[in-house]
Amino acid sequence: MTWLERLKDHLATMPPPMPKPELQDDPQKLMPRTISTTQLSELAGIHLPSQLLKNLGIQPFAQTKNGFFWDVEDVPFIFLKLSKYFTDKAKEELKKQ
Repeated sequence: MTWLERLKDHLATMPPPMPKPELQDDPQKLMPRTISTTQLSELAGIHLPSQLLKNLGIQPFAQTKNGFFWDVEDVPFIFLKLSKYFTDKAKEELKKQ
């Protein structure tokens, strides 16, 4: 008996493999958590117009008739962009004096 025949015999005696579980989409992973512009303003402690954020190159995740919504995972990026914006504004004001 060759090794290939022995392998076939061995595989024939083994139980069939378990079926793979069907992957269920995790609803939390399909839709990122969002934060409204108002909530973002409260978190930052200042009023943030959505137009300012868009002018800084930050794109909203969604827009509804109630306003703009931003991806929660982008909040640190948004704050870094705002920090640079305000730092540049402060430098411009200092140069004027």
